[in-house]
Amino acid sequence: MTPFIGNNLMEMNYIYQRVSHHSNHSGYDQLIKYVLSNRIARNSIFSLLDLLPERILAQIRRNAGEWYNSNALKWELQNIFSYLFKTNTIFHFLYGEDSFHYSGYFNFRKSNKIVVTYHHPPEKFDRIIPNKNHLKKIDAVISVSSQQVDYFSRWVQEDKIHLVPHGVDIEYFHPVKRKKKTDGRNCLFVGTHLRDYDMLKKVIGKVNCIKNNINFTIITDRNHFSKLSG
Repeated sequence: MTPFIGNNLMEMNYIYQRVSHHSNHSGYDQLIKYVLSNRIARNSIFSLLDLLPERILAQIRRNAGEWYNSNALKWELQNIFSYLFKTNTIFHFLYGEDSFHYSGYFNFRKSNKIVVTYHHPPEKFDRIIPNKNHLKKIDAVISVSSQQVDYFSRWVQEDKIHLVPHGVDIEYFHPVKRKKKTDGRNCLFVGTHLRDYDMLKKVIGKVNCIKNNINFTIITDRNHFSKLSG
């Protein structure tokens, strides 16, 4: 797919850092497999910024949010000449919570567009990003949950907010064919981030009172084992 805005063919640039614990078939950056695009790499400006002491970088980014670190700052600042000299270009920040804050202030050309995808629910977003003035500089927000749409409309025009739920690679993530039929059923729970373990424990208890042929398989880290004791 090639992106257009109006009659203009747009160059698509993705800005992201691969999340280390994502598998080869997971992570929001799977998107780049399906859209004709470039992934922005580190350039000479990034290397120069690497020479700055951390205390200076930390002072610059002090109001950018809990998850926004100096590495994210360098990723943004290194693109300043692209914002100034390129035209008809889309800069898409795939993980907005920890990678986007200043770019909107550098993008003076109206033909360039900044797109940011956000992933977290409002209550967590408020905690990690208290200062939200930079949201007003975004040309389009992609939200992955309907819960986010009304929330972002406080800072971004509603026609610039697009609900695009997370996709799943169903050619890879699918049930296996059972070799033997069983009388019982198995429920699978995977993960740690934003999981409601108190609710999960209540559900398991409720189900066990109703049915005794339903098993629960839970894949998580050891820090959460105690939450499911008993």
